[in-house]
Amino acid sequence: MDLPDDRLRLDGYSSRRSFEHFEVGYLKFGLERYKIMVELTASRRTGVHRYTFPPSENNAKVILDLGHILSFGWRYYDICITDVVYVNFIIYIHHLHNDYSARYENAAITSISHNQMKGIGAILTFDTIKNPVIVSRVGISFISDDQACENAESEVPDWDFDKTRDEAVNAWNKELGRIQVGGGSINVTESFYKRAVDITSSLIDIYVHEGYMPDGRSGSWNGITQGGSNADMVVAETYLKKIDVSGKIDWELAYKALIKDAEVDPWEKGLSEGRLYLTDYKKYGYIPFPDDGKTGYANAQCSRTLEYSANDYSIGLVAQESNSAPLNHVIINSDTSNFDSTATNNSSNSGPIYVNPYVQSVKINDKIWEKTWFRHSDISKGAIMELQMGPKPSKVWGVDDDEIEKQKDVEDRVMPPSMSDYKINTEERLETPLKSP
Repeated sequence: MDLPDDRLRLDGYSSRRSFEHFEVGYLKFGLERYKIMVELTASRRTGVHRYTFPPSENNAKVILDLGHILSFGWRYYDICITDVVYVNFIIYIHHLHNDYSARYENAAITSISHNQMKGIGAILTFDTIKNPVIVSRVGISFISDDQACENAESEVPDWDFDKTRDEAVNAWNKELGRIQVGGGSINVTESFYKRAVDITSSLIDIYVHEGYMPDGRSGSWNGITQGGSNADMVVAETYLKKIDVSGKIDWELAYKALIKDAEVDPWEKGLSEGRLYLTDYKKYGYIPFPDDGKTGYANAQCSRTLEYSANDYSIGLVAQESNSAPLNHVIINSDTSNFDSTATNNSSNSGPIYVNPYVQSVKINDKIWEKTWFRHSDISKGAIMELQMGPKPSKVWGVDDDEIEKQKDVEDRVMPPSMSDYKINTEERLETPLKSP
């Protein structure tokens, strides 16, 4: 970034990503704000970064925002031990820098105390006109600073980013290559899928007794969730592949377990069941960085957002396959003064002309509904919606000022389906089942 120091703040340098590319052992993305390309790879205990700056930049800067992590404590927790293990690290940059400035709370400092964590960082300045590429390696160790240095120097001695990347791919291939699948007889296949049914039944049984399906259950305890509510995937797989040939599983109960994962926030229990920060996920469509600091290392906002979306997709497939629509039926009543709800234009290029396309009144479960929207919770237990249609927009339904103002604050509102999806010919009343989207 080609900016003067007085315009740089450790709390205001973020940038949108202009693109992203992922592979095993390799990540590449662009920083839209600075026109910089970032590439990341790693060996066993050393991360390697490669930054490519715009070629005309003669005052390029690299910010080391250590306080971003140190504010939580640079520590590693192991569930098997009671002591806190500190992670030692060393950062090398393979490029001569023109200037260096240590920072604390956005001000330049000459020394750093151990009590200063939040707001600690540094700014390095480089001339990148002749060589716009900067390579950095970051060694870590649970033992000491010296061991972190040795790890970085021994694992990436020649600063070769591409070689390190290839070695990372080879390491993954070596580990995954140990898995060999053989057999394939009908008896083995039947045994495998019977176990899958048993596992699914167990997940649902735990939901009945504990309130949620587990994600990392161990020792009769739900353990710590590994990201999303991934029991959803197992249940969905069993249902979609029609593995339960014996009818052992109560699928109505299974669907309730899935919906609870997707809809009910477990709040303070979110590290061991359900979905942590579900309310934020439903509100924003992603999980923002929390400001409470209560869950520390387990926040994992990005990975949880990805897993929640995958979990929701699997639940959606189950709903689609089972026709599990929240609305059981939609009843559409035509205006009795105009018996036909559609008329056909004589032109061969025209579709139907809807004579009664406007909603005059609505009932849900035989109750008058004055709002032009409804919450998922209003219909989650099943509902029948009745729409009275007419040829002109209603001047009395859906015009209440208070209700219009309220709908701005409703995050989970669901709009009624488009009437253009229904073709009603020579019927005064139509009752049609709905499938889930």
